[in-house]
Amino acid sequence: MASWSPCSTRSLSPAGSPLSLRGSWAYDVVYLPTHLERNVKITKGALPLGLVLDADKDKGVNGAAVKSICSKKAIALDGRIQVGDYIVRINQESLRNVTSSQARAILRRTNLIGTQCKFVVFRALIV
Repeated sequence: MASWSPCSTRSLSPAGSPLSLRGSWAYDVVYLPTHLERNVKITKGALPLGLVLDADKDKGVNGAAVKSICSKKAIALDGRIQVGDYIVRINQESLRNVTSSQARAILRRTNLIGTQCKFVVFRALIV
């Protein structure tokens, strides 16, 4: 059994070397450039947004992915946000690096406040 000593060459850093990170989430996630973002302003009135988000997709670094859209709700009636799009921000609240429960809380607040919503969205690429 090896023991640690101050003269040991073993690193105490919990992070691995950059060479050992290949295949980890740091190399698997594609960061989308900000020039692809577009602004969408939706007048929802009294209607709920009707949006289900998945903040765990791509580790949430690009925002929360739109998982589904409920018909006859504000987002579906507007038509500019589609399933697969990434929502980066809603009314100045960032959705980057948030959990799914935090994303749901932001959506609940957005449904309660005001009749207009401002979204910053990455359009899903259809291949």
